[in-house]
Amino acid sequence: MVVSPTGWFVLKRPVANCHFALRFRSAPEQRPRTPGRDRRAAVISAVLFDLDGTLMDHRGAAAIALRTCLGAAGRVDSGQLANLERQWFSLERTHMDAFLAGDCTFVEQRRRRLREFLPELGIASGGDGDLDAWFAEYLRTYEANWAPYGDVHSCLNDLLALSLRPKLGVLTNGEHDQQCAKIDRCGLRIFFDEVLVSQDLGHAKPARECFVEACRRIGVAPGNTVYVGDALDIDARAAGAAGLCGLWLDRYANRSDAYCPRVESLAEVPAMISRLSVGPN
Repeated sequence: MVVSPTGWFVLKRPVANCHFALRFRSAPEQRPRTPGRDRRAAVISAVLFDLDGTLMDHRGAAAIALRTCLGAAGRVDSGQLANLERQWFSLERTHMDAFLAGDCTFVEQRRRRLREFLPELGIASGGDGDLDAWFAEYLRTYEANWAPYGDVHSCLNDLLALSLRPKLGVLTNGEHDQQCAKIDRCGLRIFFDEVLVSQDLGHAKPARECFVEACRRIGVAPGNTVYVGDALDIDARAAGAAGLCGLWLDRYANRSDAYCPRVESLAEVPAMISRLSVGPN
């Protein structure tokens, strides 16, 4: 942090990821204002959010669904459960990435997961119909447990109450119908100007084009947009590389990286957006 000639503390560290500085007044401004000169910090005109792991507890819902299916199969004891959950989420990431890259359909990525996972339980994977039936059971429980995190509604309400109210949107990787259904089930649609899904944009995070196209659709320049997400590289760093301010939501306080800006709860976001949007008077 350094003191500018005008008596402002300028926090330099976030600049690489936000493309502007956080500024805090150290003393009352003594110099007269120059008429017509805009001396504010970059105003935040839009805040975009990731969905899974940021607004909705995907992992919690998926873990409940997996345990339910494993219990119904009668093949798993408690000692195996943690390892099987790790395998399941690893396969989810691998095959969702293949879908996002256009290498397979959304349904096929589900089948690929099961072809690798079921043999771990001693269950023959069978044909596509068998795989679809198994996944349908999983999906019923998964969808029944969709829920927002406890800090979501208050964060969004507080953002909408800011004097410089930003546009709000969701930018998420995934399949259009499923991601939009999550938004609706969690009661979040009313908060957002745009819900943007990678399938509709033609690009998926972490591609620069995904973030740039999202900004174009919401009608705000990247430099005036904050992106909030729980995945450090896919969300925060990728957004910063695309010209947005990438804000890392480190929900579990891992502090695994020195990346800044960082929050541990969405409850911190409105105050940070307010600070980013307000410069000298």
